[in-house]
Amino acid sequence: MQPVKNLLGQLGRQFSIPMFIAKTGKQLILPFYHTISNNYLPHIAHLYRYNNEAEFERDLDLMLKHFEPITLQELIDSEGNGAYFSKPSMHLSFDDGLRECSEIIAPILLRKGIPATFFVNSGFVDNRGLLYRFKVSLIMDKIQKTEISNGELAAIKALMPEGARKPNNTDAIKKLLGKLGYEHQFVINQIADVFELDFGVFLRNQKPYMTKTQIRQLAQSGFTIGAHSIDHPMYYKLDIVEQLEQTTESLHYVQEVFQVPYRVFAFPFTDHRVSARFFDELYNQGEPLVDLSFGTAGLKTDLNAKHLQRIPMDGGKLNAEQIIKTAYTASLVQQTLGINEVKRH
Repeated sequence: MQPVKNLLGQLGRQFSIPMFIAKTGKQLILPFYHTISNNYLPHIAHLYRYNNEAEFERDLDLMLKHFEPITLQELIDSEGNGAYFSKPSMHLSFDDGLRECSEIIAPILLRKGIPATFFVNSGFVDNRGLLYRFKVSLIMDKIQKTEISNGELAAIKALMPEGARKPNNTDAIKKLLGKLGYEHQFVINQIADVFELDFGVFLRNQKPYMTKTQIRQLAQSGFTIGAHSIDHPMYYKLDIVEQLEQTTESLHYVQEVFQVPYRVFAFPFTDHRVSARFFDELYNQGEPLVDLSFGTAGLKTDLNAKHLQRIPMDGGKLNAEQIIKTAYTASLVQQTLGINEVKRH
């Protein structure tokens, strides 16, 4: 995947962003981040790279140079039609409801006059729970800072899921930890116990997520709030009953607790391999569950016009211009090959 991204990045240097917009006909972009911080965040540091404040402001200035910020309501009114807007437009969003959204990101956006939507997991607000991937990162951080004893290594081997390779050293443990998924949360918690890691203490002391009060303050400042599932599973690994439960419960939570008049949902991780049947339920013609929903497939279009794809902006070393150009290059290639639409089965 990385060689392909590198190639797209090289091709993207050939054109300016306005040229890409003209060639693809796509003048609506939906960039999204997770967090911004100048500090070391142990629950994220071993998962993906996040931008510092200066990098984030440079990204925003670049995007403002080429795109007009629009509100969520304008996006809803457009019903997903990018041609609805007279100028190249963007709507910014942030996933996971992390504390930095309130303390760092919102003040910057307010200063620059940029509207945004913050997608929160109902199970994590007020630091009532912790994303399993964050738990993995905290374990990796502990391993990196301390030497593993033979007893700890033996205990971890015994805890590995059936069929998994047994780790023999620190690097092997990290590799296996990186493969543990939502379905392995019991194992993750047991491995944490081996290292005497208490996630409850971390939640109480570090408070990685926003509180209800902080989220209400965002809404009072003019920002919009969306649902992001209960506890951030990989959707394609769930059956449709679980998918709908994760979606409807988080939507209900956002509407009831924050009293918002709209219903928007962003898939945790990705909407890849989520069935057409799920979207039929989501957009039931009689009573749709949402006004808009969001995936993470860049500039691809979807069979359902109200399901929009966003551009991931963090996780690597590229700046906003490089990321956006790469997304446009991919779209141009996909359009040429006739594969620019997300297929559902």
